[in-house]
Amino acid sequence: MPEKNREEAAEALALKILRSARARLLLKMKYLDQALVRLPLRPTDEWKIACDGETLFFDPGYVLIRFREDETFALRVWLHVLMHWLFAHSLVGEDTDPDYWDLASDLFAEQLTASVCPEELASPQQNYRRQELAKFCGGIRPLTAEGIYRRLLDDPPDPHAFRELKELVSLDDHRIWRGAAGAEKSGASKKGRKQGALSALGDLDETAPDASSGEAEGTAGIWKRLASEMESELISASRRAGDRSGDFVRAITDHTRRRTDYREFLRKFATRSEVLAVSREEFDYIFYTYGLELYGDTPLVEPLEYREDRKIRDFVIVIDTSGSVSGELVQRFLMETFSVLETREAFRERFCLHILQCDAAVKQDDVVRNRREMEAYLRTVQLRGFGGTDFRPAFSYVDGLIRERKIRDLKGLLYFTDGLGTFPEKKPPYLTAFVFADPDSHALAKTPPWAVTAVLSGSNMTVYEPGR
Repeated sequence: MPEKNREEAAEALALKILRSARARLLLKMKYLDQALVRLPLRPTDEWKIACDGETLFFDPGYVLIRFREDETFALRVWLHVLMHWLFAHSLVGEDTDPDYWDLASDLFAEQLTASVCPEELASPQQNYRRQELAKFCGGIRPLTAEGIYRRLLDDPPDPHAFRELKELVSLDDHRIWRGAAGAEKSGASKKGRKQGALSALGDLDETAPDASSGEAEGTAGIWKRLASEMESELISASRRAGDRSGDFVRAITDHTRRRTDYREFLRKFATRSEVLAVSREEFDYIFYTYGLELYGDTPLVEPLEYREDRKIRDFVIVIDTSGSVSGELVQRFLMETFSVLETREAFRERFCLHILQCDAAVKQDDVVRNRREMEAYLRTVQLRGFGGTDFRPAFSYVDGLIRERKIRDLKGLLYFTDGLGTFPEKKPPYLTAFVFADPDSHALAKTPPWAVTAVLSGSNMTVYEPGR
């Protein structure tokens, strides 16, 4: 067979292998559909496997050799490059060690790849790879490429171990990332290359977005949007699949949610009022000093003797006292929350804080009206309940307090829970946040889209704004 015919046959067969693997993933994991069809295939002799966020480049001969060694190779190619771009691995600081970062991002990509479809990736090579990844990535929570990178910096492997790890997980060439990032920063158009990629294909690849849309939004922005759109469907799919894709669920949720400071978040529960105090924001020093210079001791403008202030007046904290929530976790949550609430910045001098204990029904309602009572409650609190979990009774109870005018100015409610219960169908007329002690339960809980979620982690509260 002539050399040209052999090259064309190899290219056609490699395309068939990669397209077939993509079709299998589309059938198995529909939440990946937009990401998968975004990458048209383009044969090249410049890279073995490489992706710039807009095109998946492949060397036909390399694909055939690796596929002959391991039939799961083509599946790994797709999942591996998707993990890199969904989690923005190409965006790194100038001071980042490229060798360690390349290895860290590959370790992360392979760990998540192994978690999303273990049945399809069942092979002797992949089983060995999964065992080695578990040894190295175990204990890194949350699992991120940044966390793996820090571990590599803190405890660098010897050169031999480094090469073994790299050979185990490296699948694509990351040098293309540097070029892709530079082109995007300079605004360089990739339209010609993208059209060339499309012309080599047909069928599914024709649905990939054109270059003009990529230019308008930016490659990194497109992948960030795809990751955000994927989140809710991914969580639903993970419930059907059990814990198999749990690492992926947790990682994508943590990556896509917008984080805010807990102290700043609590200010959203505050109400506006005017207090007797000089408003420095409304004070014009120019006219004030000009009057003193012109008239001696008479300013032209006096400062306002009041200012708008935002502090919490009425507030509700609900503690889930079902059997799965321990007293130690509750104590930790209360201490962490009270440390913020007891500051003068957050609460008014006189306030009304209802602390409810609820499992499948409201068991206790303690009212705290000042900081001294807050401290006393923390020392003497005893949990009641330990039955099943139903969130609705607490909201019904609070609605009753509002009707009876025992709560006059409620802006929000914090619900500390493991997330395993029945949520209200309708959004309440006040801001609601569900606080989780376990990041795993936060990722898998069926939290309503209107609710804010927060995770108590270490000594900090991380707040995730609703956006699913």
